[in-house]
Amino acid sequence: MASEAKILYEAMKGWGTDDSKLITIIGSRSPWELQDIAEAFKVAYGKDLATEVAGETSGDFKKTLLALLTPPSIYRAQLLRKSIKGLGTNERCLIDVLAHLTNLQIKEVKEAYAKLYGDDNIDKLSSDIK
Repeated sequence: MASEAKILYEAMKGWGTDDSKLITIIGSRSPWELQDIAEAFKVAYGKDLATEVAGETSGDFKKTLLALLTPPSIYRAQLLRKSIKGLGTNERCLIDVLAHLTNLQIKEVKEAYAKLYGDDNIDKLSSDIK
């Protein structure tokens, strides 16, 4: 994973960014591999990979890369928050996020949601969709 971290560091070092290297590494690794690469990046360069990517990219490209770098349970918790925050609920988003998950994955999302937001909206949501 250190070699991938080095490639990403080099792709973002200096003026400009080598987008193709970001795509090649971030777009072709599993979420667990990306977590290992992010840790190797932090150890080797003392910087957070997601923060560096955010500073070097923009628009939908940035959103996509950051989504890929976010652990799945955390990303799903963020999507759920967006779907239930404010007036009304975005049922389509709820279906897209939750419909294909196993019970274990739902538990992980629930734990991530509680850790991120410290409230029980996810419990209220769970009771509504049972």
